[in-house]
Amino acid sequence: MADCQKEACNLQNCIQRHQYNQSKCEEYVDSLLKCCNSWYSQKGSENKEPPHSCPQYSILLRQMKDRHLL
Repeated sequence: MADCQKEACNLQNCIQRHQYNQSKCEEYVDSLLKCCNSWYSQKGSENKEPPHSCPQYSILLRQMKDRHLL
């Protein structure tokens, strides 16, 4: 969970398996966003160096709100 790489790889594999149809991989998207949110909760939202697999905190919050995860 430290850097959300596992979640990002799971999402990427799912998207490739489904010919880049992200709608078939929604649970993996949610899992990655939740992992990133957990990372920011532990490290601080002002952290300037999130894992490569995570968006900036402001973008993460918007994505989570759009997906009704907050």
